[in-house]
Order: sequence, then C-alpha cells, then structure tokens
Amino acid sequence: MEVGVVGTRERQLAAMLVGLLILIVVAVVRAGGATPAAAFIIAVGLALFLAYAAYSAVKEGELAQMAERVMSGGFQGEPALIEYFDEWDRKHPRRWLNVIRGGGREGGYLYVFGGGWCYGVFSGYAGRGNQAVAVVDPAAACAPSGSISIQTPDGDYAAASVKPAGPGLAEVSITAHLVKARSAKLELVIETPRGRRPVPLGEAATTYRGRVDFRGVDRPIALVFGGVGGLEKYFKTPAAGLAPYAKYALRLTLDVPLAPDVQTETPVEVQCPKPHTSLRLGTTPT
Repeated sequence: MEVGVVGTRERQLAAMLVGLLILIVVAVVRAGGATPAAAFIIAVGLALFLAYAAYSAVKEGELAQMAERVMSGGFQGEPALIEYFDEWDRKHPRRWLNVIRGGGREGGYLYVFGGGWCYGVFSGYAGRGNQAVAVVDPAAACAPSGSISIQTPDGDYAAASVKPAGPGLAEVSITAHLVKARSAKLELVIETPRGRRPVPLGEAATTYRGRVDFRGVDRPIALVFGGVGGLEKYFKTPAAGLAPYAKYALRLTLDVPLAPDVQTETPVEVQCPKPHTSLRLGTTPT
C-alpha cells in the first residue's frame, strides 16, 4: 500500500530560504557593502536557517520511521479523528492539526480544497504526540443523494437529481425548459467549519446526464500526519470522501442574461459504505 507523508514543512523551509536571501540583500545594501555589521547579520540569518532546517530534518526522520512501521504492519495506535486545516491566501494564514484520540471509529474521510485553503477530516489512529495515521480508501467514499428544482415567473424551469452509483460515485441528471435563462447549473455545496466550497456537478440548456467521482484517490493510501503542509498533493479532485463531517447542499442556478442569476439551495444527505479498512494496524492494549 502506498504511504504518503503530510507535514514535512517544505513550504516553511522555502519561505525561510526566501526570507534569508532578502535579509542578506538588505544587510549588504544598508551597510554599503560587505562590512562587519553586514557579515554579522548574514551569519545570524544563516544560523537561524540552519537550526530550523536541522529541526525539520529531525521531524521528517520521525515521520519516515512512522511510515516504515505502517508499511511493515507494526504501527501501534489508538483510534482517533484527525482534523486538518491549511490556509495560505491571507496576510496572516492559519494552519493546524488536531488529533482527537478516541474518535474516528465511524470510518470514512473528507477532503475539501477551497482554492486558498485546504480542510480535511480523517478516521485514523493516533501515534506519539500529535502524530497520526489515516487510511484513505476509495472503497469507503460516500456519495450525495437528493433532488432540487427551480421555477421563475418568466416560465424558466429546471430540475436536477443526484444519486449514488457506487462508493464515491454520483450519477447526475439535469432537465431544463428555459425561456429567458441560458442554462441551468448544478453544484454540490460543502459547508465545513472553515468555509463553503461549491463543486460543479453539471450544466444544461436542455438535458444533462453524467457521473462525478468523489473518491479523490485511485487506490488506498495511508497518510502519515506529523504537521501541516502538502496534503493537497495526494488528492486528484477538489472534494473527496464526503464523509458526514460537513454539511451538504445542492445548489441549482439559472443563468439569466442581463439580469441577476436565479438560484436555490436544498440540504442533502450522503450515503456511505459500511466502515472498513484494507490496512491492518495494531492498537494499543486496553
């Protein structure tokens, strides 16, 4: 089984390196050349960068050892719920990893990429400190189920439905009878504690039939968490898993030329397979 490591601090190291380079340039310019003052500032900057790099190397080594234990089947941990949040498009971004021991027994996973942020909740196992392992199995992915319709005084009408077609797969149907509107667009709105993310499901001027994949991964993967950073590189879709750790709604929008769009929303449920995992992990004795 593939193992992915999350939280190797690649982004922090890159930011530190850029900051170090800026510090060197500013020091040289302000000091008017390679003076003792400039050399001292550069030395301090290099020392801080090397210290941070050494700390990150130690953390990466711990995660690598944890990944090896997962691969060998020797990992020992207790059930836990892993909540992950990473935000990078604000002046003061927020990022954290919560490992809630004793949770996560229901199974499943939720991953949402919101453009400037990434949010995830995973059922997994807690390790030492704030380290944890989550099993992302596409066979455990959920799918939305529901229907929605909209009508305007001008005679525009559209109806849409979504139903599960297997783990993480949803069949989408849209029927539209339009007078002034150009098309009817259907979205799944995922409401997390950190923001809302609309996911396009389909669009039609008359009819549309299609299928949407919410599995996010092609095969099971064990994610080893040691911090925040890099989760998004393991998922191929902006929304995956759809476990009931968020609220879901269907949004149907009529695109009306030269006028405000007309839209409506309705809450929907998700249907999930029975909890299971194809990765055998040890548990701490009780």
